[in-house]
Amino acid sequence: MNETTEKLIRDLAEKLGTTADHLWGVLCRQAPISGITNLLVIGAWATLIIWGFKLLSRKTKTPPKTEKDPYPSAEWEGDGMALAWAIWGIGALITMLVVGCALEGIAGSLLNPEYWALKQIVK
Repeated sequence: MNETTEKLIRDLAEKLGTTADHLWGVLCRQAPISGITNLLVIGAWATLIIWGFKLLSRKTKTPPKTEKDPYPSAEWEGDGMALAWAIWGIGALITMLVVGCALEGIAGSLLNPEYWALKQIVK
């Protein structure tokens, strides 16, 4: 840790009424908690995107012909189908962008908590 970072930690510790070592330890212990929480949120979003894809596929797919229904049609057709797929596509794109941006912080918090703690102080 360089002198500037140490000074920042000392100043912050003085304002909080604690020692710099204690503050550093707290930040390092918080790193895996933040990383795991972010992973769980990303997992929930990924699950929703996959569930949405399966739902849209089921609702927009034309079923096979049967004796009772020689001219089957999908449950959702036309503009409704296009709108549903567009909304899903935008949601999936935004989710992928957020996940891509968050991966560096998650990896840092889980694999190198000291680096994550340092980044939190410098921000």
